[in-house]
Amino acid sequence: MLFGISRPFVFTPASGGAIKTLPADERGLASSLVGEARQIGAVLGVAALGSIIATSELSGRRGASSTGLQAALVAAAEASLIAAIVVRVTFSTSEERSTPRLSGNEMSAPHPATDPS
Repeated sequence: MLFGISRPFVFTPASGGAIKTLPADERGLASSLVGEARQIGAVLGVAALGSIIATSELSGRRGASSTGLQAALVAAAEASLIAAIVVRVTFSTSEERSTPRLSGNEMSAPHPATDPS
């Protein structure tokens, strides 16, 4: 449930940030590629989590179905956390490099277009 709730807060900013860095004429193509990557990732994710559940069930242990499901959910949560950290570090670093830092004096200086003198 936590994975489903957190998904829009991770994937939307990540894809938006990646697309925003491209020139305007390439953003449509990039948006469709991001959509395709999501679809492929969803298919591979379901397959990987299904194999984790099946492996636990095939082990022949009692209660293996719930153990396999729990292991699959833990793996999904770990993957989501790692992806969120990578995206945060990647995009915060690139924004910090491209955003000029203003000192207090520059922020309070009058704008030339609105300066009456």
